[in-house]
Amino acid sequence: MNGNDLLRCGNKILMHKHDLLRCGNEILMHGHDLLRRGNEILRLGHDLLRHGNEILRLGHDLLRCGNEILKHGHDLLGHENEILKLGHNLLRCENELLRHGHDLLRSWTEILRLGHDLLRCGNELLRHGHDLLRRGNEILRLGHDLLKHGNEILNHGHDLLRCGNEILRLGHNLLKHGNEILNHGHDLLRCGNEILNHGHDLLRNGNEILNHGYNLLRCGNEILRHGHDLLRRGNEFLRLGHDLLRCGNKILMHGHDLLGHENEILRLGHDLLRHGNEILRLGHDLLRCGNEILNHGHDLLGHENEILRLGHNLLRCENELLRHGHDLLRSWTEILRLGHNLLRCENELLRHGHDLLRRGNEILRLGHDLLRHGNEILNHGHDLLRCGNEILRLGHNLLKHGNEILNHGHDLLRCGNEILRLGHDLLRCGNKILMHGHDLLRYGNEILNHGYNLLRCGNEILRHGHDLLRRGNEFLRLGHDLLRHQNKILMRGKDL
Repeated sequence: MNGNDLLRCGNKILMHKHDLLRCGNEILMHGHDLLRRGNEILRLGHDLLRHGNEILRLGHDLLRCGNEILKHGHDLLGHENEILKLGHNLLRCENELLRHGHDLLRSWTEILRLGHDLLRCGNELLRHGHDLLRRGNEILRLGHDLLKHGNEILNHGHDLLRCGNEILRLGHNLLKHGNEILNHGHDLLRCGNEILNHGHDLLRNGNEILNHGYNLLRCGNEILRHGHDLLRRGNEFLRLGHDLLRCGNKILMHGHDLLGHENEILRLGHDLLRHGNEILRLGHDLLRCGNEILNHGHDLLGHENEILRLGHNLLRCENELLRHGHDLLRSWTEILRLGHNLLRCENELLRHGHDLLRRGNEILRLGHDLLRHGNEILNHGHDLLRCGNEILRLGHNLLKHGNEILNHGHDLLRCGNEILRLGHDLLRCGNKILMHGHDLLRYGNEILNHGYNLLRCGNEILRHGHDLLRRGNEFLRLGHDLLRHQNKILMRGKDL
Protein backbone atom coordinates (compact mmCIF):
# COMPACT_ATOMS: atom_id res chain seq x y z
CA MET A 1 0.00 0.00 0.00
CA ASN A 2 1.47 3.31 -0.99
CA GLY A 3 1.18 6.62 0.70
CA ASN A 4 -1.76 7.76 -1.37
CA ASP A 5 -3.78 4.82 -0.23
CA LEU A 6 -2.74 5.54 3.30
CA LEU A 7 -3.76 9.17 2.90
CA ARG A 8 -7.03 8.11 1.39
CA CYS A 9 -7.54 5.60 4.20
CA GLY A 10 -6.54 8.25 6.73
CA ASN A 11 -8.98 10.70 5.20
CA LYS A 12 -11.69 8.02 5.26
CA ILE A 13 -10.79 7.27 8.87
CA LEU A 14 -10.91 11.02 9.65
CA MET A 15 -14.23 11.30 7.86
CA HIS A 16 -15.42 8.21 9.72
CA LYS A 17 -14.10 9.80 12.91
CA HIS A 18 -16.10 12.91 12.22
CA ASP A 19 -19.10 10.75 11.48
CA LEU A 20 -18.48 8.85 14.67
CA LEU A 21 -18.11 12.17 16.55
CA ARG A 22 -21.29 13.43 14.99
CA CYS A 23 -23.10 10.18 15.75
CA GLY A 24 -21.69 10.17 19.27
CA ASN A 25 -22.77 13.75 19.78
CA GLU A 26 -26.20 12.92 18.35
CA ILE A 27 -26.41 9.86 20.57
CA LEU A 28 -25.32 11.98 23.54
CA MET A 29 -27.86 14.68 22.61
CA HIS A 30 -30.54 12.00 22.15
CA GLY A 31 -29.50 10.50 25.50
CA HIS A 32 -29.72 13.89 27.18
CA ASP A 33 -33.08 14.45 25.50
CA LEU A 34 -34.22 11.08 26.72
CA LEU A 35 -32.94 11.93 30.20
CA ARG A 36 -34.72 15.32 30.09
CA ARG A 37 -37.91 13.74 28.80
CA GLY A 38 -37.61 11.00 31.40
CA ASN A 39 -37.22 13.61 34.11
CA GLU A 40 -40.18 15.54 32.67
CA ILE A 41 -42.19 12.32 32.48
CA LEU A 42 -41.15 11.51 36.06
CA ARG A 43 -42.13 15.04 37.16
CA LEU A 44 -45.38 14.69 35.24
CA GLY A 45 -45.95 11.31 36.90
CA HIS A 46 -45.28 12.78 40.30
CA ASP A 47 -47.62 15.69 39.46
CA LEU A 48 -50.21 13.17 38.31
CA LEU A 49 -49.71 11.23 41.54
CA ARG A 50 -50.05 14.46 43.58
CA HIS A 51 -53.14 15.54 41.61
CA GLY A 52 -54.50 12.01 41.98
CA ASN A 53 -54.00 12.18 45.74
CA GLU A 54 -55.59 15.67 45.79
CA ILE A 55 -58.49 14.38 43.69
CA LEU A 56 -58.82 11.40 46.04
CA ARG A 57 -58.79 13.77 49.06
CA LEU A 58 -61.28 16.05 47.29
CA GLY A 59 -63.43 12.98 46.54
CA HIS A 60 -63.33 11.91 50.17
CA ASP A 61 -64.15 15.54 51.20
CA LEU A 62 -67.01 15.56 48.72
CA LEU A 63 -68.22 12.22 50.09
CA ARG A 64 -68.01 13.59 53.65
CA CYS A 65 -69.76 16.85 52.61
CA GLY A 66 -72.37 14.80 50.77
CA ASN A 67 -72.98 12.68 53.86
CA GLU A 68 -73.18 15.85 56.00
CA ILE A 69 -75.55 17.46 53.48
CA LEU A 70 -77.66 14.31 53.46
CA LYS A 71 -77.73 14.28 57.28
CA HIS A 72 -78.52 18.05 57.32
CA GLY A 73 -81.25 17.43 54.76
CA HIS A 74 -82.74 14.65 56.87
CA ASP A 75 -82.47 16.96 59.92
CA LEU A 76 -84.22 19.70 57.94
CA LEU A 77 -86.93 17.24 56.95
CA GLY A 78 -87.28 16.29 60.64
CA HIS A 79 -87.39 19.96 61.74
CA GLU A 80 -89.78 20.93 58.94
CA ASN A 81 -92.51 18.84 60.55
CA GLU A 82 -91.84 20.65 63.84
CA ILE A 83 -91.85 24.02 62.02
CA LEU A 84 -95.15 23.14 60.34
CA LYS A 85 -96.59 22.05 63.70
CA LEU A 86 -95.26 25.31 65.26
CA GLY A 87 -96.88 27.28 62.44
CA HIS A 88 -100.23 25.56 63.00
CA ASN A 89 -99.89 26.20 66.76
CA LEU A 90 -99.11 29.86 66.04
CA LEU A 91 -102.17 30.10 63.81
CA ARG A 92 -104.33 28.56 66.55
CA CYS A 93 -102.80 30.93 69.17
CA GLU A 94 -103.35 33.87 66.81
CA ASN A 95 -107.01 32.92 66.42
CA GLU A 96 -107.25 32.74 70.23
CA LEU A 97 -105.56 36.17 70.50
CA LEU A 98 -107.93 37.67 67.93
CA ARG A 99 -110.98 36.25 69.76
CA HIS A 100 -109.53 37.49 73.08
CA GLY A 101 -108.87 40.89 71.50
CA HIS A 102 -112.48 41.15 70.29
CA ASP A 103 -113.67 40.12 73.79
CA LEU A 104 -111.40 42.78 75.31
CA LEU A 105 -112.75 45.42 72.92
CA ARG A 106 -116.32 44.48 73.87
CA SER A 107 -115.42 44.55 77.60
CA TRP A 108 -113.62 47.89 77.19
CA THR A 109 -116.66 49.32 75.42
CA GLU A 110 -118.70 48.28 78.49
CA ILE A 111 -116.08 49.91 80.76
CA LEU A 112 -116.25 53.15 78.73
CA ARG A 113 -120.06 53.16 78.98
CA LEU A 114 -119.73 52.56 82.74
CA GLY A 115 -117.22 55.42 82.95
CA HIS A 116 -119.65 57.76 81.17
CA ASP A 117 -122.43 56.63 83.55
CA LEU A 118 -120.13 57.35 86.53
CA LEU A 119 -119.34 60.79 85.11
CA ARG A 120 -123.06 61.49 84.70
CA CYS A 121 -123.72 60.31 88.30
CA GLY A 122 -120.77 62.40 89.49
CA ASN A 123 -122.18 65.49 87.77
CA GLU A 124 -125.60 64.83 89.34
CA LEU A 125 -123.96 64.44 92.78
CA LEU A 126 -122.01 67.65 92.24
CA ARG A 127 -125.21 69.47 91.26
CA HIS A 128 -126.96 68.00 94.32
CA GLY A 129 -123.96 69.00 96.49
CA HIS A 130 -124.08 72.56 95.17
CA ASP A 131 -127.83 72.66 95.91
CA LEU A 132 -127.16 71.44 99.46
CA LEU A 133 -124.43 74.05 99.88
CA ARG A 134 -126.77 76.76 98.64
CA ARG A 135 -129.54 75.58 101.00
CA GLY A 136 -127.02 75.25 103.84
CA ASN A 137 -125.89 78.84 103.28
CA GLU A 138 -129.53 79.97 103.26
CA ILE A 139 -130.19 78.06 106.52
CA LEU A 140 -127.03 79.56 108.04
CA ARG A 141 -128.17 83.01 107.02
CA LEU A 142 -131.62 82.30 108.55
CA GLY A 143 -129.93 80.96 111.71
CA HIS A 144 -127.80 84.09 112.01
CA ASP A 145 -130.95 86.20 111.57
CA LEU A 146 -132.67 84.17 114.32
CA LEU A 147 -129.64 84.57 116.57
CA LYS A 148 -129.65 88.30 115.97
CA HIS A 149 -133.40 88.45 116.68
CA GLY A 150 -132.92 86.28 119.82
CA ASN A 151 -130.14 88.58 121.04
CA GLU A 152 -132.43 91.55 120.52
CA ILE A 153 -135.20 89.79 122.51
CA LEU A 154 -132.69 88.91 125.25
CA ASN A 155 -131.55 92.53 125.42
CA HIS A 156 -135.19 93.60 125.64
CA GLY A 157 -135.76 90.98 128.41
CA HIS A 158 -132.72 92.26 130.32
CA ASP A 159 -134.11 95.79 130.00
CA LEU A 160 -137.42 94.54 131.40
CA LEU A 161 -135.56 92.79 134.24
CA ARG A 162 -133.78 96.01 135.02
CA CYS A 163 -137.15 97.86 135.09
CA GLY A 164 -138.63 95.10 137.30
CA ASN A 165 -135.73 95.43 139.74
CA GLU A 166 -136.32 99.17 139.87
CA ILE A 167 -140.06 98.53 140.56
CA LEU A 168 -139.14 96.02 143.28
CA ARG A 169 -136.72 98.51 144.79
CA LEU A 170 -139.54 101.09 144.71
CA GLY A 171 -141.80 98.52 146.47
CA HIS A 172 -139.16 97.94 149.16
CA ASN A 173 -138.88 101.71 149.58
CA LEU A 174 -142.63 101.83 149.98
CA LEU A 175 -142.40 99.02 152.55
CA LYS A 176 -139.70 100.97 154.38
CA HIS A 177 -142.01 103.93 154.62
CA GLY A 178 -144.86 101.70 155.85
CA ASN A 179 -144.05 102.42 159.52
CA GLU A 180 -144.86 106.06 158.99
CA ILE A 181 -148.11 105.09 157.33
CA LEU A 182 -148.87 102.64 160.22
CA ASN A 183 -148.31 105.45 162.81
CA HIS A 184 -150.92 107.46 160.98
CA GLY A 185 -153.35 104.52 160.45
CA HIS A 186 -155.71 103.94 163.45
CA ASP A 187 -157.49 101.41 161.40
CA LEU A 188 -154.35 99.26 161.56
CA LEU A 189 -154.74 98.99 165.39
CA ARG A 190 -158.24 97.77 164.95
CA CYS A 191 -157.16 95.26 162.36
CA GLY A 192 -154.17 94.09 164.45
CA ASN A 193 -155.91 90.96 165.62
CA GLU A 194 -156.91 90.21 162.06
CA ILE A 195 -153.34 90.80 160.96
CA LEU A 196 -152.13 88.51 163.79
CA ASN A 197 -154.56 85.84 162.71
CA HIS A 198 -153.51 86.41 159.14
CA GLY A 199 -149.89 86.16 160.27
CA HIS A 200 -150.55 82.82 161.92
CA ASP A 201 -152.28 81.74 158.76
CA LEU A 202 -149.23 82.94 156.83
CA LEU A 203 -146.98 80.97 159.20
CA ARG A 204 -149.05 77.89 158.63
CA ASN A 205 -149.14 78.54 154.89
CA GLY A 206 -145.38 79.19 154.99
CA ASN A 207 -144.77 75.80 156.60
CA GLU A 208 -147.00 74.19 154.00
CA ILE A 209 -145.20 76.10 151.29
CA LEU A 210 -141.85 74.93 152.73
CA ASN A 211 -143.06 71.31 152.78
CA HIS A 212 -144.39 71.71 149.25
CA GLY A 213 -141.08 73.30 148.25
CA TYR A 214 -139.12 70.37 149.67
CA ASN A 215 -141.45 67.98 147.83
CA LEU A 216 -140.96 70.00 144.67
CA LEU A 217 -137.18 69.91 145.22
CA ARG A 218 -137.30 66.14 145.56
CA CYS A 219 -139.50 65.84 142.45
CA GLY A 220 -137.25 68.28 140.63
CA ASN A 221 -134.17 66.23 141.54
CA GLU A 222 -135.91 63.07 140.28
CA ILE A 223 -136.95 64.90 137.11
CA LEU A 224 -133.37 66.19 136.68
CA ARG A 225 -131.97 62.70 137.21
CA HIS A 226 -134.52 61.32 134.78
CA GLY A 227 -133.63 64.12 132.32
CA HIS A 228 -129.90 63.37 132.66
CA ASP A 229 -130.65 59.68 132.08
CA LEU A 230 -132.66 60.62 129.02
CA LEU A 231 -129.82 62.88 127.84
CA ARG A 232 -127.28 60.09 128.38
CA ARG A 233 -129.52 57.64 126.54
CA GLY A 234 -130.10 60.21 123.82
CA ASN A 235 -126.33 60.69 123.47
CA GLU A 236 -125.91 56.91 123.36
CA PHE A 237 -128.65 56.71 120.72
CA LEU A 238 -126.97 59.54 118.80
CA ARG A 239 -123.58 57.83 119.02
CA LEU A 240 -125.22 54.56 117.99
CA GLY A 241 -126.96 56.36 115.14
CA HIS A 242 -123.70 57.96 113.98
CA ASP A 243 -121.97 54.56 114.24
CA LEU A 244 -124.79 53.02 112.20
CA LEU A 245 -124.56 55.86 109.69
CA ARG A 246 -120.79 55.43 109.46
CA CYS A 247 -121.24 51.65 109.14
CA GLY A 248 -123.97 52.26 106.57
CA ASN A 249 -121.68 54.56 104.60
CA LYS A 250 -118.86 52.00 104.81
CA ILE A 251 -121.26 49.25 103.75
CA LEU A 252 -122.51 51.46 100.93
CA MET A 253 -118.93 52.15 99.80
CA HIS A 254 -118.14 48.47 100.19
CA GLY A 255 -121.37 47.67 98.36
CA HIS A 256 -120.28 49.87 95.45
CA ASP A 257 -116.93 48.05 95.44
CA LEU A 258 -118.54 44.57 95.49
CA LEU A 259 -120.30 44.31 92.15
CA GLY A 260 -121.40 40.70 92.58
CA HIS A 261 -123.58 41.16 95.70
CA GLU A 262 -124.28 44.88 95.26
CA ASN A 263 -128.09 44.64 95.47
CA GLU A 264 -128.15 42.78 98.82
CA ILE A 265 -125.33 44.89 100.30
CA LEU A 266 -126.90 48.15 99.04
CA ARG A 267 -130.30 47.08 100.44
CA LEU A 268 -128.59 46.24 103.74
CA GLY A 269 -126.75 49.59 103.65
CA HIS A 270 -129.99 51.45 102.93
CA ASP A 271 -131.72 49.53 105.74
CA LEU A 272 -128.88 50.44 108.11
CA LEU A 273 -129.07 54.06 106.97
CA ARG A 274 -132.86 54.03 107.47
CA HIS A 275 -132.48 52.47 110.93
CA GLY A 276 -129.64 54.90 111.68
CA ASN A 277 -131.80 57.84 110.65
CA GLU A 278 -134.68 56.48 112.78
CA ILE A 279 -132.31 56.05 115.74
CA LEU A 280 -130.93 59.56 115.13
CA ARG A 281 -134.46 60.93 114.96
CA LEU A 282 -135.34 59.02 118.14
CA GLY A 283 -132.13 60.32 119.75
CA HIS A 284 -132.97 63.87 118.74
CA ASP A 285 -136.50 63.37 120.11
CA LEU A 286 -135.05 62.02 123.37
CA LEU A 287 -132.62 64.93 123.51
CA ARG A 288 -135.46 67.34 122.88
CA CYS A 289 -137.60 65.66 125.58
CA GLY A 290 -134.62 65.57 127.92
CA ASN A 291 -133.94 69.25 127.32
CA GLU A 292 -137.61 70.04 127.91
CA ILE A 293 -137.59 67.94 131.11
CA LEU A 294 -134.36 69.63 132.20
CA ASN A 295 -135.81 73.04 131.43
CA HIS A 296 -138.98 72.05 133.29
CA GLY A 297 -136.83 70.75 136.18
CA HIS A 298 -134.77 73.92 136.21
CA ASP A 299 -137.99 75.95 136.11
CA LEU A 300 -139.33 73.89 139.00
CA LEU A 301 -136.08 74.35 140.90
CA GLY A 302 -136.25 78.06 140.17
CA HIS A 303 -139.85 78.20 141.34
CA GLU A 304 -139.01 76.05 144.37
CA ASN A 305 -136.14 78.35 145.28
CA GLU A 306 -138.47 81.30 144.84
CA ILE A 307 -141.12 79.57 146.99
CA LEU A 308 -138.54 78.61 149.64
CA ARG A 309 -137.08 82.09 149.62
CA LEU A 310 -140.61 83.49 149.78
CA GLY A 311 -141.44 81.13 152.69
CA HIS A 312 -138.29 82.11 154.56
CA ASN A 313 -138.94 85.75 153.82
CA LEU A 314 -142.50 85.32 155.05
CA LEU A 315 -141.26 83.63 158.21
CA ARG A 316 -138.58 86.22 158.76
CA CYS A 317 -140.88 89.10 158.00
CA GLU A 318 -143.93 87.83 159.89
CA ASN A 319 -143.30 90.31 162.71
CA GLU A 320 -143.09 93.10 160.15
CA LEU A 321 -146.26 91.86 158.45
CA LEU A 322 -148.02 91.99 161.81
CA ARG A 323 -147.08 95.69 162.09
CA HIS A 324 -148.12 96.53 158.54
CA GLY A 325 -151.43 98.05 157.72
CA HIS A 326 -154.10 96.85 155.37
CA ASP A 327 -153.40 99.62 152.89
CA LEU A 328 -149.70 98.86 152.85
CA LEU A 329 -150.52 95.21 152.34
CA ARG A 330 -152.81 96.11 149.48
CA SER A 331 -150.30 98.54 147.99
CA TRP A 332 -147.47 96.04 148.54
CA THR A 333 -149.59 93.27 147.01
CA GLU A 334 -150.33 95.46 143.98
CA ILE A 335 -146.69 96.38 143.62
CA LEU A 336 -145.60 92.76 144.08
CA ARG A 337 -148.24 91.62 141.62
CA LEU A 338 -147.01 94.21 139.16
CA GLY A 339 -143.43 93.09 139.82
CA HIS A 340 -144.36 89.43 139.46
CA ASN A 341 -146.26 90.21 136.30
CA LEU A 342 -143.19 92.02 135.00
CA LEU A 343 -141.00 89.13 136.14
CA ARG A 344 -143.37 86.67 134.48
CA CYS A 345 -143.32 88.74 131.29
CA GLU A 346 -139.55 88.96 131.54
CA ASN A 347 -139.32 85.21 132.16
CA GLU A 348 -141.59 84.64 129.16
CA LEU A 349 -139.40 86.93 127.09
CA LEU A 350 -136.26 85.24 128.38
CA ARG A 351 -137.73 81.79 127.74
CA HIS A 352 -138.80 82.91 124.28
CA GLY A 353 -135.29 84.31 123.75
CA HIS A 354 -133.72 81.07 124.93
CA ASP A 355 -136.09 79.13 122.69
CA LEU A 356 -135.08 81.35 119.80
CA LEU A 357 -131.42 80.89 120.69
CA ARG A 358 -131.90 77.12 120.97
CA ARG A 359 -133.73 77.02 117.66
CA GLY A 360 -131.07 79.26 116.13
CA ASN A 361 -128.34 76.95 117.44
CA GLU A 362 -130.27 73.94 116.13
CA ILE A 363 -130.69 75.66 112.77
CA LEU A 364 -127.00 76.58 112.79
CA ARG A 365 -126.09 72.99 113.68
CA LEU A 366 -128.45 71.78 110.98
CA GLY A 367 -126.83 74.24 108.56
CA HIS A 368 -123.36 73.04 109.52
CA ASP A 369 -124.53 69.44 109.13
CA LEU A 370 -125.95 70.31 105.72
CA LEU A 371 -122.70 72.05 104.81
CA ARG A 372 -120.67 69.07 106.01
CA HIS A 373 -123.01 66.70 104.19
CA GLY A 374 -122.78 68.92 101.10
CA ASN A 375 -118.98 68.93 101.33
CA GLU A 376 -119.01 65.14 101.71
CA ILE A 377 -121.31 64.85 98.68
CA LEU A 378 -119.05 67.24 96.76
CA ASN A 379 -115.97 65.24 97.78
CA HIS A 380 -117.82 62.05 96.82
CA GLY A 381 -118.80 63.68 93.53
CA HIS A 382 -115.20 64.74 92.89
CA ASP A 383 -114.08 61.21 93.77
CA LEU A 384 -116.66 59.82 91.34
CA LEU A 385 -115.50 62.27 88.67
CA ARG A 386 -111.89 61.32 89.32
CA CYS A 387 -112.83 57.62 89.25
CA GLY A 388 -114.82 58.22 86.07
CA ASN A 389 -111.84 59.97 84.47
CA GLU A 390 -109.58 57.12 85.64
CA ILE A 391 -112.02 54.57 84.17
CA LEU A 392 -112.22 56.56 80.91
CA ARG A 393 -108.43 56.80 80.73
CA LEU A 394 -108.23 53.10 81.57
CA GLY A 395 -110.82 52.40 78.89
CA HIS A 396 -108.88 54.41 76.29
CA ASN A 397 -105.66 52.67 77.34
CA LEU A 398 -107.42 49.31 77.12
CA LEU A 399 -108.78 50.24 73.68
CA LYS A 400 -105.27 51.22 72.59
CA HIS A 401 -103.92 48.01 74.11
CA GLY A 402 -106.73 46.06 72.43
CA ASN A 403 -105.84 47.61 69.07
CA GLU A 404 -102.20 46.72 69.75
CA ILE A 405 -103.25 43.14 70.62
CA LEU A 406 -105.33 42.97 67.43
CA ASN A 407 -102.40 44.35 65.42
CA HIS A 408 -100.13 41.88 67.20
CA GLY A 409 -102.61 39.11 66.37
CA HIS A 410 -102.61 40.15 62.69
CA ASP A 411 -98.79 40.32 62.82
CA LEU A 412 -98.75 36.82 64.35
CA LEU A 413 -101.09 35.62 61.60
CA ARG A 414 -98.78 37.15 59.02
CA CYS A 415 -95.76 35.62 60.81
CA GLY A 416 -97.56 32.26 60.99
CA ASN A 417 -98.22 32.39 57.26
CA GLU A 418 -94.59 33.40 56.73
CA ILE A 419 -93.47 30.47 58.94
CA LEU A 420 -95.72 28.08 57.00
CA ARG A 421 -94.38 29.43 53.70
CA LEU A 422 -90.86 29.20 55.14
CA GLY A 423 -91.61 25.61 56.24
CA HIS A 424 -92.73 24.73 52.71
CA ASP A 425 -89.63 26.53 51.33
CA LEU A 426 -87.49 24.55 53.77
CA LEU A 427 -89.16 21.34 52.60
CA ARG A 428 -88.45 22.29 49.00
CA CYS A 429 -84.88 23.33 49.93
CA GLY A 430 -84.44 20.10 51.93
CA ASN A 431 -85.49 18.06 48.91
CA LYS A 432 -83.10 20.08 46.73
CA ILE A 433 -80.33 19.59 49.32
CA LEU A 434 -81.02 15.85 49.36
CA MET A 435 -80.90 15.79 45.55
CA HIS A 436 -77.72 17.89 45.64
CA GLY A 437 -76.28 15.52 48.28
CA HIS A 438 -77.03 12.52 46.08
CA ASP A 439 -75.46 14.40 43.11
CA LEU A 440 -72.39 15.17 45.22
CA LEU A 441 -72.16 11.52 46.24
CA ARG A 442 -72.39 10.51 42.57
CA TYR A 443 -69.81 13.20 41.62
CA GLY A 444 -67.60 12.07 44.51
CA ASN A 445 -67.72 8.47 43.31
CA GLU A 446 -66.95 9.63 39.76
CA ILE A 447 -64.06 11.79 41.03
CA LEU A 448 -62.76 8.86 43.08
CA ASN A 449 -62.91 6.65 39.99
CA HIS A 450 -61.17 9.40 37.97
CA GLY A 451 -58.57 9.71 40.78
CA TYR A 452 -57.94 5.99 40.74
CA ASN A 453 -57.62 6.15 36.92
CA LEU A 454 -55.17 9.06 37.25
CA LEU A 455 -53.18 7.11 39.83
CA ARG A 456 -53.09 4.13 37.50
CA CYS A 457 -52.04 6.39 34.58
CA GLY A 458 -49.44 8.06 36.80
CA ASN A 459 -47.99 4.69 37.75
CA GLU A 460 -47.83 3.72 34.07
CA ILE A 461 -46.20 7.07 33.20
CA LEU A 462 -43.72 6.60 36.03
CA ARG A 463 -42.94 3.12 34.76
CA HIS A 464 -42.55 4.51 31.21
CA GLY A 465 -40.36 7.31 32.63
CA HIS A 466 -38.18 4.80 34.41
CA ASP A 467 -37.91 2.86 31.12
CA LEU A 468 -36.93 6.06 29.31
CA LEU A 469 -34.38 6.82 32.01
CA ARG A 470 -32.98 3.33 31.66
CA ARG A 471 -32.81 3.71 27.87
CA GLY A 472 -31.24 7.16 28.25
CA ASN A 473 -28.64 5.70 30.55
CA GLU A 474 -28.04 2.96 27.97
CA PHE A 475 -27.68 5.58 25.20
CA LEU A 476 -25.31 7.57 27.40
CA ARG A 477 -23.30 4.48 28.09
CA LEU A 478 -23.33 3.72 24.33
CA GLY A 479 -22.23 7.31 23.60
CA HIS A 480 -19.44 7.05 26.09
CA ASP A 481 -18.45 3.72 24.53
CA LEU A 482 -18.44 5.37 21.08
CA LEU A 483 -16.32 8.21 22.43
CA ARG A 484 -13.98 5.74 23.95
CA HIS A 485 -13.87 3.76 20.64
CA GLN A 486 -13.42 7.07 18.81
CA ASN A 487 -10.35 7.85 20.87
CA LYS A 488 -9.04 4.37 20.16
CA ILE A 489 -9.71 4.83 16.42
CA LEU A 490 -7.96 8.23 16.50
CA MET A 491 -4.96 6.74 18.20
CA ARG A 492 -4.97 3.92 15.69
CA GLY A 493 -5.25 6.39 12.82
CA LYS A 494 -2.28 8.25 14.15
CA ASP A 495 -0.41 5.05 14.33
CA LEU A 496 -1.22 4.37 10.71
